Amino acid sequence: MRSLLWLCGILFPVVCSAAEDAPSKPLTLTWFTEQQVETWMQSVVKVTQIGRDGEEGIGAGWVMDANGLIVTNLHVIGRGRKLRVETHSGETHEVTAVQAWDEATDLAILKVNATGLKPFKTGDSTKAKQSQPVAAIGNPEGLEFSFVQGVISGIREIEGQEMLQIALPIERGNSGGPLINSKGEVIGVLTLKSMKSDNLGFAMPSAAVKALRARPTPLSMQAWATIGVLDARTWTLLNGADWQQRAGVIKSTGLGEGFGGRTLAIWQTQEPADDYEVAVSVKLEEESGAAGLLFCSDGKDRHYGFYPSGGNMRLTRFEGADVYSWQVLHQAPSEAYKPGEWNDLRVRVEQGKIHCWVNGEPWFIAEDAGFRGGKAGLCRFRAPGAEFKQFRVGKDLSTPALPSKLVESVGRQVQEFVSGRQTESTTVEVLKADSSASLRVMQQKINAAEEELETMRKLKRIVHQAAATAELMKALDAGTGILTAALLLAKHDNAELDAEPYLTMMDRMARDLRKDADIQRGGIHAVKRLNRYLFEENGFHLVQQSAGPSSSYINEVMDDREGLPIMLAAVYLELAGKLGLKDLYGAALPGRFMVGIKSGDEEYPARLIDVADRGRILSLAQAAEVIGLLEGADLIPYLQPATPREMILRMTRNLMGSIDYAEPPTEEQVPYLSLQIALSDESTQERFLRAAWRSSNGDKAGAREDLMWLMEHGGPSMDEYCLQKLQEWYRSLE
Repeated sequence: MRSLLWLCGILFPVVCSAAEDAPSKPLTLTWFTEQQVETWMQSVVKVTQIGRDGEEGIGAGWVMDANGLIVTNLHVIGRGRKLRVETHSGETHEVTAVQAWDEATDLAILKVNATGLKPFKTGDSTKAKQSQPVAAIGNPEGLEFSFVQGVISGIREIEGQEMLQIALPIERGNSGGPLINSKGEVIGVLTLKSMKSDNLGFAMPSAAVKALRARPTPLSMQAWATIGVLDARTWTLLNGADWQQRAGVIKSTGLGEGFGGRTLAIWQTQEPADDYEVAVSVKLEEESGAAGLLFCSDGKDRHYGFYPSGGNMRLTRFEGADVYSWQVLHQAPSEAYKPGEWNDLRVRVEQGKIHCWVNGEPWFIAEDAGFRGGKAGLCRFRAPGAEFKQFRVGKDLSTPALPSKLVESVGRQVQEFVSGRQTESTTVEVLKADSSASLRVMQQKINAAEEELETMRKLKRIVHQAAATAELMKALDAGTGILTAALLLAKHDNAELDAEPYLTMMDRMARDLRKDADIQRGGIHAVKRLNRYLFEENGFHLVQQSAGPSSSYINEVMDDREGLPIMLAAVYLELAGKLGLKDLYGAALPGRFMVGIKSGDEEYPARLIDVADRGRILSLAQAAEVIGLLEGADLIPYLQPATPREMILRMTRNLMGSIDYAEPPTEEQVPYLSLQIALSDESTQERFLRAAWRSSNGDKAGAREDLMWLMEHGGPSMDEYCLQKLQEWYRSLE
C-alpha cells in the first residue's frame, strides 16, 4: 500500500500527477446545502501535534460524543506527542487521554476536557454504495476547516483492511477528518491519498470506529506524551504552562496559571539540609520575560525566587499566590549579566542570609531568614519562554580557581599549536592528561577572545559612524544635492554601501525624460509627466506597513520603489533638479512631507504635490485636510523650502523612530542622537537623552560634555530649577 499511497496527514509529503480515478467528465455537485455545511463545521476540530523540536503538524478530527470524545487518525496524533484540539469557533480544549488507538486501522479516539460538544452521528458504513455523494471537512495544507464534496468511487481491500475509495481532493491536513453522507452521518475517516492523483483517496469505514470505541484502552496524556516530558519522579510542575526537556536543556513556554504568569518546576530529590547552594544556567527568549531559580519552596506558592527581569536582577520572597504576598527583597542590574545569552545564576542559603551571584560575580547579600528548608527548582513568569540547563544543588557550587602554573602551561600548549610549531597529536597528548582543567582554560581564552573581538567590532562601528557623520556634514556644508546626502546617511548605517550605482540610476532616469516634450514645456505639464514616470511607469509608492529602517534608506527606496513620503520626495526633487525644473521644492508639512510648486514670483506655492498619493496635486486647503490640520490653522509656516540639511535631519528622526522607544535610549539609538546633534544646534532633547545614556554606560566624560552644553545653551526653557538639577547631575559625574 505504501508504494501506491501516502498518508495524507501531517507527516508525509505528497507528489501528485493527473487523476486516474476521477469521473471521466465534470460533475456539478449540488447535494449539500450551506446550512448543512455550517452545522457540520461545529462538529469538526483541528488536531495539532507538537514534535521533538517544537515543530507542529496539523490534521483533522471530529466529535463523536458530546462529553469529549474526538476521532482522528493515529498518524495524526503521533506516538508520544503532545496534542492540542481546536474547534471551528476557536476554542482550545485540553487533551486528557488517548481513549483508544489501533495501528492496523490507523485510528485513534481522544478524550478532551469538555462537555456539551456537538457530535456527528456515526453512520453505517456497511450500507455505503458506489457513486454515493459524500463530503469531507479538514485542514488541507493548513487551510483550516475547508469543505469539499465528491463521490464514493469504490470499496476496496487495502493491505487486509476494507476501505472506502473516494473521488474528491484530499491533501496533507485532511487526515482524521469526517467523510459525511447526505444524511449528515460520518461513514468514514479520511486516511490515505494516492501518490498519482489529486482526486483519489481512501477513508477508513465508520464500522472500524465503532469497533474501536467498544474496546477502550485509555492512556492519560501524562503517560502518552513521552517526548520531551520532564520525569515526574524528578520534577513536579505547578501552575500549568509547557515544560519540555531535550538534550539536557529544559524549555518552558506558554503563560503559567499563577498570578503574573507564574509557573514552577520543583526538584523532587532530597531537600537540602543546613547551608547549601543552588544554581542553574538560564537564557530568556525575550528580556521582557523573567525566569530563574526558586528555593526554600513548600511545594506550592511559598518560596524565594532569583531571576533576571526586564533588564534587572530580582530577588523576591513569595509568601502566597497573589501579588500582595510578594516582597521584592532587592532589584538592580548586574554588569555581569549578558542579555540574550546563557547566564549562570547561583544562590547560597545560610541561616539569616542569602548570597546571590550572576556569572560568578557577587550581586547581593540579603539579610533575610523568612523561609528555610523546603525544595529548590525553577521558576518563570510572564509570557516569553526561557531555557534552563545545568541545574544543580550542593554544599559549594563555586568554581575553584585553577593554579596559575596550570593556566600558563595550557596557554603555552595552545599557543604552540596555534602558531603551527606543534602538531595536533602532540598537543592533544599533553592536554588530555588533565582534560577538565585544559578545557576550562581554553574556554576562558575563547571567552576573552570573543569579548575582545566584540569590543573591536563595536569600536570599528563607532569610528565608521563618526567618519560618516563628518563626511555628511562636509557634503551638506558644500551644498550637495539631496540624493548624495541621503546616500551618505544610509552609509552611516551600512559601511558596505556603494553609492555609485544609485547616482548612475538617477542619471539614467534623467536621460529617460530629458527630451520629453512635457518636461521641456515645464510647469504643470512637467509635473504630470514626472508623476506618470515615477508612480505609474516605475512603480514608486508609499510604504504600506509599519516603516522599518529600509523605508528611510534611499538606496533601498530606489531598489524597492517603496518608502516614506520624505524619501519619495527626495527622489522626486533630485530627478526634477537634474531636469532643470527649478519651481519644485521640499515642503516639510507635519506628518507628511510634500513637494511644493512655485508659480512666478509668489512667495508661497498655491499647490502641493502629495508624493505619498501617486503625485496627487493639492490646493493648500486640500493639503491641510490631508495632514489633519485643524480648520483655520495656518499652513504657511510649513511652506518654506526645506534645505537638504533639514531633510536629512527629518530622515534621521524617522530612523530613530523606527526603533522601539526606550528611556534612557538604547545603544542602537545613540548614533541617531549624535547625528541629530551634529545636524542641528537646537537638539536640546537629544543632548539630554545622550547624556543619560552616556551616564548609565560609564562614559562620564561624554555625559559631562553634553551636560555642560545644556547648561550653556539650554535656551529659554532652562529655568533656575532645571539648571540646578543639571549642575547636581554634572557634579555627581566628577
